[in-house]
Amino acid sequence: MNAESYAGYLGAMSEEPGVYLFKDVDGRVIYVGKAVSLKDRLRSYSPPGSIPKQGEIVAAAASVETIVTRSDLEAFMLEATLIQKHHPHFNVSWRDDKSYPFLEITLRDPFPRIYFSRRRARKGGKLYGPYAAGVARHLQRVINQYFRVPSCTVDLDGKQTPCLYHYLHWCDAPCAGKIDESAYAKLVGQVRMFLEGRTKELVAQLDREMGEASEHEDFELAGMLRDRVHAVGSLHEDQAVIAPDERHADVLGISRSGSYGCLVLLAVREGKLIGKQEFTVRRAHDVPDAELVSAFLEQHYAVATPPARILLPCELENRDLIERWLAGRREGGTELRSPRSGLNRELLDLAEANAKASLVSRGRVGVDEATEQLACATQVLELSRPPSRLEAVDLSHLHGEEAVGAVVVFREGLPSNREHRRYLIKTARGGDDYASMHEVVLRRLRRLKEEGTSLPDLMLLDGGAGQLKAATEACREAGVEVPLAALAKREELLYLPGRELPVTLPSDSPALHLLQRARDEAHRYVNAYQRRRRAMVLRDGAQSAKRAMKRVATAARPAAATGHP
Repeated sequence: MNAESYAGYLGAMSEEPGVYLFKDVDGRVIYVGKAVSLKDRLRSYSPPGSIPKQGEIVAAAASVETIVTRSDLEAFMLEATLIQKHHPHFNVSWRDDKSYPFLEITLRDPFPRIYFSRRRARKGGKLYGPYAAGVARHLQRVINQYFRVPSCTVDLDGKQTPCLYHYLHWCDAPCAGKIDESAYAKLVGQVRMFLEGRTKELVAQLDREMGEASEHEDFELAGMLRDRVHAVGSLHEDQAVIAPDERHADVLGISRSGSYGCLVLLAVREGKLIGKQEFTVRRAHDVPDAELVSAFLEQHYAVATPPARILLPCELENRDLIERWLAGRREGGTELRSPRSGLNRELLDLAEANAKASLVSRGRVGVDEATEQLACATQVLELSRPPSRLEAVDLSHLHGEEAVGAVVVFREGLPSNREHRRYLIKTARGGDDYASMHEVVLRRLRRLKEEGTSLPDLMLLDGGAGQLKAATEACREAGVEVPLAALAKREELLYLPGRELPVTLPSDSPALHLLQRARDEAHRYVNAYQRRRRAMVLRDGAQSAKRAMKRVATAARPAAATGHP
């Protein structure tokens, strides 16, 4: 869109609040934005534009569409809905690589249940989380067992026969009418307190009820409440105390590397760190931190329940607007703060340190840092030159089946995804890691020789002395000399040729960080391939079984038609 045609659109714009959509020649939405005044906001996009990204949007757009709203809050909510619907190319899109699940309580039902969920809540349901998958499953079991709120799909109409869980005292059998709605609602209320982190309040309530039950000599109820208190207390004690004033907050830390950004959310409840989630974004090199954080708040808390306080790494222009929106998502509202000193600032620094560490673990570091790591590795590993081309090898199998290998390539300390290679183990027996390592390294080196490609300056193996010996033998058979090293998991011991004992590098060693990044990238790549192979085998097996059943059914039809047995 040129300046003249864009000026024509501006002449027809409204001064009211609303949402604007840039569309390409095919009518696809490429960007969605909100404004207190549509005309004033879109005027800032006039070519060439004050921000490079705005110029790119106008250049790629063929038309602009606006939707007038009654308030800026309504525009904010509509923008979030349209972004979720159209997934525009130029909008910031935070991605949760691990797909953290939620726990959902179906509050609309007369007898609510709790479900493990990876999607939006059902109508009338409320999501808690997100959690790591293992944590979510464990919390669900604790709630089933100690709070007696089920996760089944049986009709809770009071007309069913109680199942085994009722006789194990894991459920009060609302399906059979063994508990009324008011008593059940009390259990659900306690579950909500538990999931919202109001542990101290919940334990005080349970202690009062336990005392009352003891006074009335209802020792079975008192014992059940005692077990519930112990279950809540054991989970609470396992969490790390990082704030002495028992505050509730989500702490956001952000870090960047080129166009790649990472945001870490630390969940603090009653002064204890209960969880960490990582989110990533691409094409963010020219997007201010405030815009990245604002987009994250819109996307994340459209699903998750916000806490009473959110600590932000920067100030937001639309802070008041977001706080009003969050107030509709949580009873009592949510406060956004960007502290510059004190304990809250220390929590922000902790979140930022985690975000930086996440970038390093994902192989996302700056050029200067990568150069420092290469120089340190040259010295530590006693190489003749910096490992400008580093290749890392890893293996994966499922109980000896579907054994695969992978080689990932790092150039100048950064991953070169186009050069990564996968290998299906052909000759080594399943589960024989040494033979599999020998096969992958030998095939890799022979292929490089055939293609005339330069050999790696360092080949890193995932494993210990056994893998190093197997790779050394593969180099001899291939007729090449390649510097080798093996990095063992857990203890992070480094095995080098010619040394009987492994080397232990300091945890803050730049050389160790380089080797860990390469090893972790190989681990990620080979596991992705192994999962893909596993899915293919399961799919092929299901198709074969389906064809076999069809053949059996076809063969049985003539006999049935003629009456023969």
